[in-house]
Amino acid sequence: MLKLSIQDGDRPDIVAEKFYDDSRLDWLVLLPNELHDRYYQWPLSQREFEEFIRKRYGSIATAQGQIKQYEQILSSAQVLNDGTVVPERFVIVDETTYNSLASDSRRILYAYDYEDRVNEKRRNIKLLDSSLASEVVRAARRTFR
Repeated sequence: MLKLSIQDGDRPDIVAEKFYDDSRLDWLVLLPNELHDRYYQWPLSQREFEEFIRKRYGSIATAQGQIKQYEQILSSAQVLNDGTVVPERFVIVDETTYNSLASDSRRILYAYDYEDRVNEKRRNIKLLDSSLASEVVRAARRTFR
């Protein structure tokens, strides 16, 4: 499996054209990532994201001021000597617990940042190696005949 970060404006058919030379193989982009809805599970472009925020929260400013959750930071992100990235670890806590924590081990996550985090996480997808694509397509045709 290859890893890919979706760029702003890419769609499943565009990714399929780039990697498999066939936009009709968009299902080969969606399936390995367990994406069943290309409209609501695919990363939004910046314009689409801002439109989504306005629809859900009324305005960008409202989303930026609305607390979504309180977090306790357990460990910061690190890059090891071999280049491995160890992601930040955190847990969601209630407001009382949040207020009892040291300022460097807590964070408020606002609605805008929460939605942005979700959207950005969707950008990281897996792709089937292009050398295997034709074999998968043949197997799918045999299965559905």
